Amino acid sequence: MNTNIELNEQLVKEALELTQFKTEKEVIEFALKELIRTRKKRKNLLDLSGQIEFATDGKNTEPSLNLASAIEQRFAPFGGFELPTIPREPLREPPNF
Repeated sequence: MNTNIELNEQLVKEALELTQFKTEKEVIEFALKELIRTRKKRKNLLDLSGQIEFATDGKNTEPSLNLASAIEQRFAPFGGFELPTIPREPLREPPNF
C-alpha cells in the first residue's frame, strides 16, 4: 500500500538511530508490528482477569514453611537429623513516633 503521510522527523531519526533499520519504511513496519503485538498481549492479559488464582486469595494453599521446617522435612527420611536451636535476643518493640 502506498501512502503519503507527514511524520515527525525527530521521531523517525531517533528510531533509526536506536534500531538496525536503514529505511523509514522498515521503522514504520516494525513500529506497527510492535503496536499490534503489545495491544494483543494486553488484551490477552485483560481477558485472563479474574481467571487466575493467586496464593494470596487463601484458596488451595498449603501453609508456608520457614527455612528450618523445610530443611527438616527434606532430611527427615534419613533419620537422626535435628537442627540446633539458635539462641536469639528478644525482638524489640518498634518506636512510636
